[in-house]
Amino acid sequence: MIIVTRPEQVRPWKVATLAFALVSVAAGGWGVSQARRVHALEQQADASQTELAQAKEAVRQAEKRELPVSVSYSGASEGEGLVAVLKSDFPRSLEIVAMCSSPRTSQRKRLNLTIPAKGQIEITQAEGWTVTPGSRIMLYNNAFRPAEYVVPEL
Repeated sequence: MIIVTRPEQVRPWKVATLAFALVSVAAGGWGVSQARRVHALEQQADASQTELAQAKEAVRQAEKRELPVSVSYSGASEGEGLVAVLKSDFPRSLEIVAMCSSPRTSQRKRLNLTIPAKGQIEITQAEGWTVTPGSRIMLYNNAFRPAEYVVPEL
């Protein structure tokens, strides 16, 4: 005996459901891919903006004048360490931030100083920092480039 079967009749709603499922999966994958691409582009833009800001700051610093302050050192008459003498050639008083650090002890100290017009001030143990050979003094004023000094052996 021979049994003859007929192919199952494809119903239109089954085809429509399958097509919708395929389109949904493809669109979902495309959306995820686009979201990743947008995120990567946003990260590149952020990095470029950071680099641009750093470059602008470097140019701004390079355009500033040299700080009109010289530093000399001598032995302290009282207490420990040395005396750092900061002398200004500027016609007006200068507000300076001095960042003092010692590589030997890893100590740091911020001093807010005002140097009189064409005058001088001293950094000694009395100001809260013991000036010792090898220590570093960074001087800052917004109108000028920063200046760094390393205290020499006397």
